Parts: sequence; structure tokens; C-alpha cells
Amino acid sequence: MTRDDKLVFPLRTAAVLSAVLVAATILYLAREVLIPLALAVLLAFLLAPIVRRLERLRIPRVVSVLLAVGLSTLFLCGLGFMMEQQVEDLASRLPRYKTNLLKKLDELRPSSHGVLGQAGEAISELGHKLAGDTPEAATPGQGVQPMPVKIIEPSTPPLEYAKSLIAPILSPLATGGIVVIFSIFMLIYREDVRNRFIRLVGQGQMHVTTPALDDAAQRVSRYLLLQLITNGGAGLAIGLGLYFLGVPGALVWGLLTGLMRFVPYVGIYAAASLPVAVSLADSPGWSQALLAIGLILTVELIMGNVVEPLLFGSHTGVSPLALLAAAVFWAWLWGIAGLLLATPLTVCVAVIGKHVPALAFLDVLLGDEPVLTPEARLYQRLLAGDPDEAGDIVATFAKDKPLVEVYDALILPSIRLAESVRHRGGLDDDRDRAIREMLAVTIEDLGDQNAAKAAIPATREAERGLVLCWPARDSADHLVARMLARLLSNEGVQVEVPSAEAMTGELMEQLAKRPPAVVCISAVPPGSGVHTRVLCKRIRGKFPELPIVVGVWSPEVNVQTVKDRLEVSGPVQVVTELKDAVNQIRSLAGYAAP
Repeated sequence: MTRDDKLVFPLRTAAVLSAVLVAATILYLAREVLIPLALAVLLAFLLAPIVRRLERLRIPRVVSVLLAVGLSTLFLCGLGFMMEQQVEDLASRLPRYKTNLLKKLDELRPSSHGVLGQAGEAISELGHKLAGDTPEAATPGQGVQPMPVKIIEPSTPPLEYAKSLIAPILSPLATGGIVVIFSIFMLIYREDVRNRFIRLVGQGQMHVTTPALDDAAQRVSRYLLLQLITNGGAGLAIGLGLYFLGVPGALVWGLLTGLMRFVPYVGIYAAASLPVAVSLADSPGWSQALLAIGLILTVELIMGNVVEPLLFGSHTGVSPLALLAAAVFWAWLWGIAGLLLATPLTVCVAVIGKHVPALAFLDVLLGDEPVLTPEARLYQRLLAGDPDEAGDIVATFAKDKPLVEVYDALILPSIRLAESVRHRGGLDDDRDRAIREMLAVTIEDLGDQNAAKAAIPATREAERGLVLCWPARDSADHLVARMLARLLSNEGVQVEVPSAEAMTGELMEQLAKRPPAVVCISAVPPGSGVHTRVLCKRIRGKFPELPIVVGVWSPEVNVQTVKDRLEVSGPVQVVTELKDAVNQIRSLAGYAAP
């Protein structure tokens, strides 16, 4: 890292943190305006598919919008009225709960004859002794009777009383009216709102802003609609179950459960605590409360593990941890409204991070896609010296995949990563050696597992000749040569791999004593180019007719350019993947296809 990079990174980090703090301050200070606006956008997203369907029936847009908003408003008012009736009924039962609660507390309170009861009495007595509040006998005639005091509050003026009574009702009504009006205008003029947003934010960047808006609209609309269906179904199931269990206010608890499920992960448990508490207070025994707990857990398990995966298919694009953190953040900023808006707002922010390069860190922080490729995760675990987790990554990736694909798509890229870092001086010798040893063990384990499954021919077709996999320079080249040898050996091909430390002269003498059918030179970029060219030249000088395959194990190399450099003294086949190398070698060595 250069000196300029060292200066730029902290400045960039400070700028991002400052922007986040400024944005959070604005969101908090302007919450009275932003909360109704955000709720209106949320309602518009929810009703937009319904409005489009009505418009397809040739109903004018204004009428479609008014119908959708009006019916949804009437539905919510009806639910509110039903909940109000249920709450009144529940309030009328409260005096009767005292007896059941006292009885259950007596059952839970430890007996004075037991060990806990005696210990509690002893601790209480010691506390009184230490505090010096042991009661003394009162002397007759010395007691002073306290004078009773009565506080008389001044009467409240009628206007102030009316104001205190109406204000709590007018505030949510005013917010609801603003939300409805905003939603109506957003739905009627949705194309104009979209175009103005693109003009404001995406001037000169329409190719970024347009797909971002479409992606956000589809994700949020789909999420809200399916969430409404699943939450409503869960609330209905729990409400009916509580009704048949005899829990008072079952409809209220069902509606509350449906609403609280919009709060990710914690909402259902917060909503479940209230009907369980009511069942404890209403029933004389414990069975109703336990059945209520079982009902809520069963419904939640079915919805979370069966219904939602089937309906949602793909996720919202936001990781579970990010959703939970977002719920805490928006609740801290905007309270209950923030809890309801947490997931849609987080989805929109994640979509922005996905489509805007400058804000890509948001997609990394919030997205549910893996931020590291399997080969990068494998290399990272090898770098950390964690063979157990590295083995888990390999086993997960190798499930139901052929060995050649595992080698090509996972092990070989990890070797390239290690080789690239080593050539830049980022790995010391001890760590580099440890990584190579773990990779060697992994290669052999995978090869042994595949050999047990492979149908190797009974005869090894010895008359077809030997294949020599020759490492160009170092241990990285040797590892890939061993992978290639494993693939060939599992298909019945005779193959040998010389040591990476073997002298070139000794290998040339070995070639003269026992000429192979094919020589494959294994070279892992970036450090084996010169050695590969020298080897090709020396082999071609002594064995002009010997087929040579050069494996330059990187998809980024230009095959034709490499061939032009290596074919100075004769033809050479150049491959970049083990799969192609196996096919070329089998063909040149005369082995039949497996």
C-alpha cells in the first residue's frame, strides 16, 4: 500500500462515517415529516399492483386509486372497530383476574416450611437487624396520632380538559390522513414521481437508476404483498386457535400477532407474551397458557419453515442479521413506525448499494449474497490455519460434483490466490508451506474419495504408454500436476509426477530411458513462464515427435499468445483447465474415453 493509499483510506472512512451521522441526524430531526411520507410510500408500493390490475379492466386511474385506497382504509377502520370492541370486553374482565393471579403467585411462592422459605425469612430478619428498625414497645400516652392531610386539586377548565382528551386522538388521525393523501397522489402520478426522481438522482446515470428503481419496486411490492398474506394467515390461525382455547380477546391477539410479524424475528415473541399472560390470568389452571404457547410456536414454525419459503421463493436480498440491526436502528429513530418500516427501507438501501458502484459497501453490509467466493473462503481458512473449516468448505462445494469440477473451480483458484500473494511478498515461508501441505492433503483426500466411486477399467492398458506430469518450477506447479495425475489415474491412465525439486538434467535422462507417450508441463502463473519455455525447448530438442501439453492454469491468459511463445521449436497444446488437459492427454496418449 502506497503512502497516498494510506492517506486516502482513513479520509474516505471518515467521510462515510460523517455522511452516516448527518443522515441519521436528519432522519431523527425530520421524523414528523418523514414518517408519514415513508408510510405513504409503503402504502403506495402495497397498493400499486392492485391499481394496475384495476386499470387493466379499463377502469380510469383516478377511480382505481380511490377504490384501492378507500377499500383498504375501510378494511383498516373495520379492523380497528373490532379491536376496540375486543379491548373493551377484555377491560371488563380485568377485575376477575385478580383471584387467579393471586392463586398462581401463591403456588409459585416458596413455602415457609421449606429450605428456601426458611432461608428467605432468615435473610429478611438479618436485614431488619442491620437496619436497626426493630420495633420497640410503645409507651402508653406517648403515641402521637398523625394529622390527616387531603390534597385538593384545582378544577380543570373545560377547554383544557377537551384538549387533553382529543389531542391523543387527533394526532394519529392527522398522520393517517396525511398518509392516505400522499398515497393517493403518488399512485395517480406515479410515472411523474418516478421521472422526477430519476431527473434528480440519476441525471446522466439512467442506466443505473432505472434498473435500481425497478428492482426496488419489485422487491418491496412483492415482499409487502407476500408478507401481508403470510402475516394475515398467521394472525388468523393464532386468533382462531386462541378462540377455541377460550382465551379472552382472541381476535385482538390474532390481529396483534399479524401486525407484529412485520417486525423481523422479535415481533412474534413480543406479541405472543400478551395472550399468554391473559390466559394465565383468566384460567384457574396452567393448561390453557401452555396450550397457547404450543399453538403460537407451532404456527410460527410452520409459517417460518414451510409456508414462507414456498411463497417467497427468493429472499428480500437482505441478510437476517442486517434485518435485525435495521429493526433496532429504525426503532431507535422512529419508534413503532420505524419497526414497521425497517424491512422495506433496508431493502431499498440494499438495492441502492447493489446498483450504485460508489455505495457498493451497502450491498456488502446488508445483502444476503456471499461476499466471498468459495475459493476465496477456502484460501482465507487455509491462510488462518483452520483445516477443519477448510474441509467443511470443500465438502460442501464437492457435494454432487465431479472431481474435475471441484479441482478446476475450487482447489485450482485457491492455489492461484496463494501463488499470487506469495509472488507479491505477502506470505512468509512457514505459512506458505503450511498452506501447500493442507492443499496437498485435500487433493489426496478428494482423489481417494473419487477413486472409490469411479469405475476404473480392470486392465490399465499398459501398451498405451506413460503420461508424465512435469512441474515447471515450484511446489504450486507440483500441486496442480498431482491433481491432474489423480484425474488421469482415476480413469485408468498410467501417470507419473516428478518431484518439483528434481533436476532438469536428471528428468531428461529419465525421458531417454523410458520415453512417455505424452508430457504435460504444469505451470501456475505468474512465476513459471520462463521455465516453461525452457523446458519445452529442451524436450523438443531431444524428442522432436513427443507430444507436449502445457497447462497454464489461469483463465485470464491468452492461449494463442502463449502458444506463439512456446511453439518456437515445435507444436504445443496449451490448456488452462484440468478438464481440457485430461481430454487432450487421453487423446494424444491413445487412451479410450472412459
